[in-house]
Amino acid sequence: MSFLLPFLYVSGLSLILLFILVFIISQIWSRRTADLRLVSIQEKIRNAKADGKDFYELGVIFLSKKLYDQAIINFRYALNLWELDDKTGLANLYNTIGFTYTQIAQYDLALFYYEKALLHEPNYLVTLKNIGFIYEKTNNLVKAKDIYLQILKYDVDNKFATDKLNLLTGRLIRDDRI
Repeated sequence: MSFLLPFLYVSGLSLILLFILVFIISQIWSRRTADLRLVSIQEKIRNAKADGKDFYELGVIFLSKKLYDQAIINFRYALNLWELDDKTGLANLYNTIGFTYTQIAQYDLALFYYEKALLHEPNYLVTLKNIGFIYEKTNNLVKAKDIYLQILKYDVDNKFATDKLNLLTGRLIRDDRI
């Protein structure tokens, strides 16, 4: 009995340390993979072999590192090189640019790019959700509610939009805006 408690303690501590080790190794691996991809893309750019998708991917890497200015620069290069008939890709690119501007609280620019995304994919639910988020952040709750209603027109079972709509309706009733 006297060995049970130390055994459990050491076993528990070993499991915690193992979990931490696995987490650290996975972080190192993902960072290394991103850095290798970064080097590969930069090499393509130096050799003038990069296309819009390469610049997009480079922008996403910078976005993940919270280097927003660098991300935006690369997204703009991607826009200049993107295939104009790739409507879904353009919508995704515009949405990502809008998201980047949202991260730095430049909501007017974010809305501009989100609207561009919707020109290419009018039922792009991620973009609509992002627009709703901006309207909530800027306390434009009526417009946010309209956006979430629009999402429900495209996807009646959208739990996110339903939940947001219920919350906003409650807030609007409390604030006497309805």
